[in-house]
Amino acid sequence: MQIFQCEGCGKRISDVDLEHGKALEHGGNVYCPACAELAGVAEAKRKEKRKGTSRAMPAAATSRRKTVGVERKGASGYYAAIGVAAAVIIIGGWLLLPKKHVQGRGRALPPPVERVAPAVETSRPPIPEPRVEARVPVPEAGRAEPEPAPKQPDPVPEARETVILEMDFEQDSRGWEIGRRAGGNVPDGSEWAFESLKESSDGFADRVLHAACYEYYPGRGRFFNYHGDEYLEFDYYATALGGDEPLQVQVYGKGEWSVLVRYNVDAPVPGKWTRLSIKLDSMRAIDGRKLAQQAAVTEVYIRGIASDKEKVSLLIDNLRFVRR
Repeated sequence: MQIFQCEGCGKRISDVDLEHGKALEHGGNVYCPACAELAGVAEAKRKEKRKGTSRAMPAAATSRRKTVGVERKGASGYYAAIGVAAAVIIIGGWLLLPKKHVQGRGRALPPPVERVAPAVETSRPPIPEPRVEARVPVPEAGRAEPEPAPKQPDPVPEARETVILEMDFEQDSRGWEIGRRAGGNVPDGSEWAFESLKESSDGFADRVLHAACYEYYPGRGRFFNYHGDEYLEFDYYATALGGDEPLQVQVYGKGEWSVLVRYNVDAPVPGKWTRLSIKLDSMRAIDGRKLAQQAAVTEVYIRGIASDKEKVSLLIDNLRFVRR
C-alpha cells in the first residue's frame, strides 16, 4: 500500500483512494477531490473520459511518492486483510505524529495561519454619576419650624468731617447782634443759647427777629474760604413764625464777586428744638448766583418772620461750619 500527499492541501491519499476514484492523479501529482476541482484536474479528467482516453496509475518509483507501508503481493483476501490492518496502524501513527516529522513529498507542512478578526472599537456612553438627593429635614410633629433670623443691615460708615468754626454761647455771645445770650430754654447738654430780638419797633421790622454774626468779632477775621463741600449746622427753637419766608438763613461771601446767598425753611418745626443742616453749595442769591470758589465767608444771618408778634420767639444754639 502506498501513501501520497495532495498537491493542493497536503491531505494524505492512498493508492486505494486512487483505485476507487476518491482521488485523482494528473501530471505526476495527486489531488484530493476538492483540490482537483479547484485546480481544474477533475474537469480535465472528465474531458479525457469523454474522449475515451485513460491514464494509468502512477508508478511506484515516482520521486514524489514515498512508500510507508508494505506493498500489496497479490489479490489474495488473506494478504489484503493484512495490508488493510497495517495501513490502518500506519495511518493512525502518522496522524499522532507532529506534522513537521511527516515527510510526504520531501517538505514540511507549513503551520496553520491563525486569522484574528480586526478589533472593532465601540463607543460606550459615559456612565452617569449617581445622583444624590439633598435631604430636607422634616420638622417634628407639633413643633413649628423656627423662622430665620432677619438679616442685619450693613453698617453705614460714618462720614468724615472737619469742624471749621463752632459757636455754642456757653462762654459769651461776642460778635452776635440783635439778640442776647439766654438760659432756661436750651437744647440738651447746653446751659446757654442765643435769643433773637426784633430789629425795630415800627413798620415791617416789628415782625422780624434777626440774629447776626459779623467778621469784626475781635481777633477772628474771616470765618474761612469757601470750597464747595462746607455745611452750616445749628439748633433752633421757634414759635409763631409764618409768611412766605418764615425762617431764612443767609451767608455773605467776598471773592471774585461778593454775594449774599439764602436758604429758606418753608415749614419750621414749632415749639421744639430742631437740628438744621444746610450745604452752602445749595444756597443761592436772588439773581441765582452762588458763592464764588475761595470766597471769604464773613457774615451769617438767621431771620424769622412773625405770624403773631406777641407770641413769636427764635433761639439758636450749637452753630458750626463743617467740611465733609
